[in-house]
Amino acid sequence: MSQIEVHDDKQELIVDAALKRFAHFGPSKTTMNEIADDLRLSKALIYYYFPDKASLLKAVLEKILNTYFLEIECEANHSKTVEKALFNLIAVRHDFFMKFFYNMGLNRNFLEGNKNSLDEIAATAIKREKKFVAALLERANQTGELKVTNPEEQADLYIDLLKGIRFSFITPGTCSQILDEALLKEINRKSRLLTELFVNAHKNSN
Repeated sequence: MSQIEVHDDKQELIVDAALKRFAHFGPSKTTMNEIADDLRLSKALIYYYFPDKASLLKAVLEKILNTYFLEIECEANHSKTVEKALFNLIAVRHDFFMKFFYNMGLNRNFLEGNKNSLDEIAATAIKREKKFVAALLERANQTGELKVTNPEEQADLYIDLLKGIRFSFITPGTCSQILDEALLKEINRKSRLLTELFVNAHKNSN
């Protein structure tokens, strides 16, 4: 095994351990020492890979997002219709927000001072979602389920509208939203309504 592979393995172990800690205690109540103790590694080795907790949280968020995309792609592959795949996307989105951003308390405030890192992750995720939805809409065109004149443009619109629903709950005068269970359920309800309207609009255009 090469030295690079060893480093990658240790890096992955650290991220996995941090994810477990964050899930149970939340990022703010987790220390780098505790993660090192869980893995029986030196604190210096943890800092070798991640110079601070914010960089470790960034890696955890990237892992969460990769898991999210694997799940929605798997759901889409097993969905008989694109309509079902889009509703599954909303369901998985809600589950991930509940699990990681509500239960774990992962929010913008934790990365205060590291906003650019979080924004970069968010921007990448949005691009991946738009690409995923565009592929679904193209599939719907090919099967005749829907008629979408410009899948990429419509995917862009759909994801932007989903973002708009979430941002409509931002507290006035602040740059962050207070996530709670009731708010997330309402975001999910409105996202499902939007999806129904979106799908029906393209059905009606046939």
